[in-house]
Amino acid sequence: LKLSLETLDLLRVVRFFQSVPIFVAGFAGPFDLEGGIAEVLRDLARRLGGDRITEAVGRDASILGRIAPGVAGWDVGLPDTDPDDLLGSGVARRRLLDAMLAMFGRLARRAPVLLILEDLHWADAASLHTIAFLIRSLREERIGLLLTFRSDELHRRHPLHGWLGEVERAATVERIDLGPFDPDE
Repeated sequence: LKLSLETLDLLRVVRFFQSVPIFVAGFAGPFDLEGGIAEVLRDLARRLGGDRITEAVGRDASILGRIAPGVAGWDVGLPDTDPDDLLGSGVARRRLLDAMLAMFGRLARRAPVLLILEDLHWADAASLHTIAFLIRSLREERIGLLLTFRSDELHRRHPLHGWLGEVERAATVERIDLGPFDPDE
């Protein structure tokens, strides 16, 4: 079996996180009320269930419930905040980002967290902004982000090129470029 150095790097990362008790995966597509990060939050709530997710969400249930409607206990609502405002900019958006960061931080105090977001090449500006916020904001938390995209899906002016250039400047970001697997891999 012949493995490239890039494949070995990826296997090393995967092996490291195999023992991670809290594993969250999703599609990085449009940051709307139906998919993207909202679906990641709903999936996390389903898998953790009851007391664990209530503890992780804390007092931010009403904020997170506006972006992930339908999660039991998160539907308290914020009468002064339209869900569309949470996806835009300004104070409401910052409250949402802070709530997500706090939730992942509370989860990471109990156990390491691996957040995998696939297909960044389909992500919209709001999703990329949210992911960049997490990258910039995570310090000592036991949280790993594994982000994937298909470089062959990126045309010369694709917005992900600029975004990648910005986030790769962070000391905590390591990019591993993988070529296509050959039949031996």
